[in-house]
Order: sequence, then C-alpha cells, then structure tokens
Amino acid sequence: MVKEKISSSQLVLLIIPMIIATEFMSVPGVIYQFAKEDDWLSYLLSLITGVWAILVFTTLASRHPGMTFPEYLEKIMGKWLGKAVSMFYMYYLFLYVTTISDEVMSFITLFAQPKTPRMVTLGLFVAVCGIGAWLGIEVLARCSELLIPLSIIFSVVIAALLLPEMVPNFLTPVFGRGIVPILQGAVVPSGWAGEFFLLGFLLPHLNDPSKARASSFTGLLAVALIMMLVIVVSTTVNGPLTGQLKYAYYNAVRYLSIGEFLERIDPVIVGVWVYNGFLKTALFLWAFVLCIAQVFGVVKYRFLALPVTLLSIVGCLWAFSNAVDLSNFLTFTFPTESLVTQDIIPTLILGVDLIRSRKRGKYAQVVA
Repeated sequence: MVKEKISSSQLVLLIIPMIIATEFMSVPGVIYQFAKEDDWLSYLLSLITGVWAILVFTTLASRHPGMTFPEYLEKIMGKWLGKAVSMFYMYYLFLYVTTISDEVMSFITLFAQPKTPRMVTLGLFVAVCGIGAWLGIEVLARCSELLIPLSIIFSVVIAALLLPEMVPNFLTPVFGRGIVPILQGAVVPSGWAGEFFLLGFLLPHLNDPSKARASSFTGLLAVALIMMLVIVVSTTVNGPLTGQLKYAYYNAVRYLSIGEFLERIDPVIVGVWVYNGFLKTALFLWAFVLCIAQVFGVVKYRFLALPVTLLSIVGCLWAFSNAVDLSNFLTFTFPTESLVTQDIIPTLILGVDLIRSRKRGKYAQVVA
C-alpha cells in the first residue's frame, strides 16, 4: 500500500509542525505555572518521551520494513487482536484531530476572527486540512518545505528584535525551587513530545529507511531548539506574568516595537500558527484516514478523506464545550493519556515482537 515517498529532509520538516504547531503558543505559560524560571529545564526533561518514542518506532520500522503501524500490529499480535488495537488507535487519532482543530480554532477565534461564527471558521479550516489529507503525504511534505524554513527564520528574527525587551534575570536562580517543580513542569509538554508516535505512519514512506533514526532525532533537535527559543523569549519578556498568560509567546511578540515603523506584527504570528496548525491537523487526519483504510482493507484510501473530514468537524463541535474544558484536558488528562498510548503501549508491542521472534528463532534451531 505504501507508494508515496518522502525524503529524509522532508521528514525533518514534517516533524517540526507535527510537534510544535500546538505547543509553541500555550506550553510556555503552562510550564511556568509549575517550574517558574526553570521552565526551560522542564522542557528539556520532557523530551525524554520523544526520545523513547523515536527509539521504539524506528526499531519497529526496521523490523517490519515497508509496513505501517496498523499493518505490523496484525503481524505481531495476530489478526483479530491486532485489528482491535488498531481500532483503538483509529479512535485515538480521531480524538487527536478534534483536539488539534479545537486548539487552533480557540486561538483564531480569540485573536483573528472574534466576530466570525466558530462553525464557519472551524468548517473551513478542517475542510482545507481534509484536502491536504486527500492529496497525501507527498503534498504535505512539499507544503512543509515551502514555509516551515521561513517560519523558523521568522522566529529567530523575532527573538533578535526582542533582545532589548528581554530581562535575563527572569531566568534565575537556576534550580532555585528544587527538582520537584521542574519535574512537575515537564509532565505537560511530555505529552506533545510523545507525538513522535506518528512515525509509525511516516517512516514506511521514507525513501531511504537507513536514515529513519537519524532524521527523526534531527527533527527532535530542531523542535528542541525552536521551543527553547520560544520559552526563553516568553519568560524573559513577560517575567512572572508568563504563568498567567494562556498564549505567553504571542503576548511577548506584541511588545515588539522598533521606532515607529516596525510594530504590531502579531498578525504574522497568527499566520504562522495557522499554517503550522494546518500541517499538523492534515498530518493526523491523513494518518486517521490511512488507519481506517488499513484496518478495513481498503486499497485506495483517498476517497475516505471526505467522510472522515465531515466526521472530524462534528467531533470538534462535540469534544469540548468551551476553552476552559480544552485547557483542563491538555493540562491534566492529555499527559497521562499520551504516555500510555504513545509510549507504553508501543513499548509493550515491541516487547511482544522481540519475544515472539526469539521464540521463532529457537524453534527454527530445534527443527534444524
């Protein structure tokens, strides 16, 4: 079924929005609530779940080349149990699409289109993401090549221009509150780091499988550097207010003013957020469609994009009643849910695969 191919550089550029699209706005404020000035240390610690997910899924990909996560689940766990687990992840991907869409819509409604009916904005956004999922992973990879490098350059330029507004003392003292607040602050962003589980769908499309692990870790490094920059900018500009701001980085950018000719560039941040949000939502929607197709044996998955997109729009309206519910979910439920579904279950699957292959090897020796 795997026909579309992407390069290792395209994989790196897909990983960046896959992780940071819904992270770089809200995470700085959430981490600061727990870790205060040690928020950057909390973020570094949170990447452990991402490192582990990469190790697990690159190992599974190397053991089952050319097969996606739902396909080798059936090979490892048997047809019926494998399909049952795949259907669980199918539902999980559906929830993911609705959550990501809700995050992006909350931001757009608050800062870009407050008077536009939410249903209109949501419908248009998810519809565009559905088109991206229908076009496939190759088109999404080209989209990432188009603007993700510009988004990175823009973030660096913003940080440089905000240097006069930064107060380095807001990052001190290091370890001033001990290790416990740092560990608490690492819990929430660890959920986003675990999103590397989507490699189970992406790696079979890599045109050079030998570069899977190197490309994945390169993507992780890029995500870490970008997020560290975002967190440092948010903390040094906003100071103690960081923990009280839902979108701390956006608030920091609004401080930017050079003379009387460069100010109020926050609408550009909205554009960057929406584009990254589009890529992330389209990626997870594509994985959702692909998962459905492989569970039910559909060869041509593209025609499923339309009904799945409509289902996702309905799901977005049903999932969270308001922004407070969404915020509570991301802070208190999402980290644990992510740890179980994105790290623990895949680790158990890899363990079963290793045990079964070892038993098959011993059986082959006995027969020989």
